[in-house]
Amino acid sequence: MAIVPSIPQASRRQTLLAAIQSTAAFEALTATDAIEAFNVTANYQDDEVVRETIKRTYGNREVASTNRRGTLSFSVEISGSGANDVKPPHGILLRGSGMAEDVRADDAAGTIDDQANPYGRVTGAFTYTKTTAYTGSEIRRVTLTCTTGGGSGTAEFTVSSPAIGAEAAYSVTGVTMTDATAFALPNDAEITPTIGTPFAVGDIFTVLLFPPGTYYQKSSDRENHEVLSLEFNQDGERHRFLGSKGSITLSNQIGQYGTMTFSMIGLFVAPSTAVLPATNLNDWIDPEPIDFENTRLSQLNGSDVVLSSFELDMGGQVSVVNRVNRRAIRINEFQPSGTAVIENPSQSEIDLVNLRKTSQRVPFQFGHGTADGKKFDVILPSVQIGQRSLQDADGDVMASVPMRPLETAGDDEAIFAFR
Repeated sequence: MAIVPSIPQASRRQTLLAAIQSTAAFEALTATDAIEAFNVTANYQDDEVVRETIKRTYGNREVASTNRRGTLSFSVEISGSGANDVKPPHGILLRGSGMAEDVRADDAAGTIDDQANPYGRVTGAFTYTKTTAYTGSEIRRVTLTCTTGGGSGTAEFTVSSPAIGAEAAYSVTGVTMTDATAFALPNDAEITPTIGTPFAVGDIFTVLLFPPGTYYQKSSDRENHEVLSLEFNQDGERHRFLGSKGSITLSNQIGQYGTMTFSMIGLFVAPSTAVLPATNLNDWIDPEPIDFENTRLSQLNGSDVVLSSFELDMGGQVSVVNRVNRRAIRINEFQPSGTAVIENPSQSEIDLVNLRKTSQRVPFQFGHGTADGKKFDVILPSVQIGQRSLQDADGDVMASVPMRPLETAGDDEAIFAFR
């Protein structure tokens, strides 16, 4: 038998480039657009239209291909951005997956959230200006609980925030809220409130405080979702994906590198032959494994938990629009869901069964990396706990805890930070 005179493609010679697409045309790509990815899979999909004409004989009918599109899935390792004021190379992938980017500077405007969010039903209302910057090293959720009702100069609050990472617990009682007067928060942060409606005892509000860095959260502004030009080259066979958008899942397993997996859909471009392009991966920071030394915090409902894994699926629903005078990729919905596997806490620490029974909303926070420039954080400000399931790990009882992230101020179910 003769040997076929050809050389198969090498499976390990691959490149992936990506850039935000600024026009309807494929974006020009350079070496610095390279993505440090793994588990890359490129495919093409279409819909099939069958001719159902009658025939004298049994047998197949002709088909035609329509609504052609390309799919590209790949993973990247989670790492920091190199510095607080540097955007991470992952950023364009998150932006192409329906997430908005927010660079928070080291000042009051950047480190204090734009508004206080009511917890449950409240009577009072207030706005504020940001007066003095937050100086803490962790993302903090501050709770303002009204203990004396009334308006300006009368209403009093307990201001509290649990210990997190290197930051000590904070609790100050009897803090009076007065219009146009500085109101103190943890780690030197101050706001200047304006009360709209008087408060009632039991009103609760939360304010998030942020260290400087680059932050991402989903956007429901479908019209302004950004799109990507993606190019995957498999040993000389070039696959391009035009106007691409995608969905994201995060995986953080003990003893492994944290990963983000992207499932992208792009408009069809026929594959072609092209030499493997040059790549420059200098902006990609080497990752650190998820472990005791490198992962600095995991908290549920303000209490530290011993964690072995954390998974988060942003639940982006990506579809292809194929109509006369309309051809596009769209993200039509987000339904995020997560799971944390933790050592089963005592009921006095965290009563998981009661949290499920009462449908309470509680925060979850995960922080990886110990040095500035290598930190990655996920905060879910408000989650409802699903039914836990217990399992064994090396003789210890572990609880697999499903989490349903909910928004508090719109589009803030999950916040990612690189810093």
